[in-house]
Amino acid sequence: MKNLKIIGLFAIAILIVGAMLYFMENSTSWQTYTNARYAFSVDYPADWSLGEAPTNNDGREFFSPDDTLSCNAYGFPNALTGASGDPQTLDEFVDWLEENMGVDDILGRNRTKMAGQAATEIVMASGGTVSQAVYILGEETGYGLACYYPGVDAKDAFKTTFDHMRQSFSLSDASSAALGTEQCGNLLLGAVTPLQDLQTFSDTEYTEVTMTSREYWNRNMLPTQVPNLESRGYDCYPMPGAFGDSDGSAQPEVTRVDWSCELEYDDWKYVDTDADKRSAEQAGYTCVTESCTKADNTMSGVWRCTK
Repeated sequence: MKNLKIIGLFAIAILIVGAMLYFMENSTSWQTYTNARYAFSVDYPADWSLGEAPTNNDGREFFSPDDTLSCNAYGFPNALTGASGDPQTLDEFVDWLEENMGVDDILGRNRTKMAGQAATEIVMASGGTVSQAVYILGEETGYGLACYYPGVDAKDAFKTTFDHMRQSFSLSDASSAALGTEQCGNLLLGAVTPLQDLQTFSDTEYTEVTMTSREYWNRNMLPTQVPNLESRGYDCYPMPGAFGDSDGSAQPEVTRVDWSCELEYDDWKYVDTDADKRSAEQAGYTCVTESCTKADNTMSGVWRCTK
């Protein structure tokens, strides 16, 4: 009888732990990160923190509250060539990663979907860290979602959250994303900061800027537009625009830099009801309509109210 009681208590404990894990996995609240450079968005847990914005604004890192887990969502140019001399295919790109990332072991490689496109998931182990990444790749541009864990058990426990992040990863038109037009829900949540102005230009002189941290830029070699616009409150980001020849085994040298300089509104909000629009205008905001898409991908609109 005593053994039966112990077994019964053990079973109850398992049920309680299982219920707790289910609640934790299914009660996560989310925020949405949107990247204007590569025109993508992805959900991440609301209690996670954002890493510092990179110099080239290609994506963002996300860190768990205890800093034991991190994820990275980003875009990148498809600069490498495959055996045919054309831009790498997705399979060739993942092959290149396996050969050049210096990992200890490849734990898995599977086909999946991300942003409605064919994708490859690859799990790698190196120095006690396990990485899980999903990639999609076009002729010119690729996208990655990667998370890093202290071990396989942590990766397995994170499965529900990782799957949600992968399923939430979405692409939008680059020009509309840069101007803040995208899903209505993201706008109303405040996930996208509207721009007063966007200035773009190219430079072939100071190409090292894409590989150098902002604090180490040679200010004397920057295009004149950069310091001029920064002095007026713009934030300027360099992106590789063209590359030299590559032998397929290394990242080729950048030969042109495409600059984007953004001027954000300081005070803004998005609203979707007449009452909220009237309230904003009474508070001194100027409201204009802005197109966006609803959850079912049909076109709609909200009011962008700014001061």
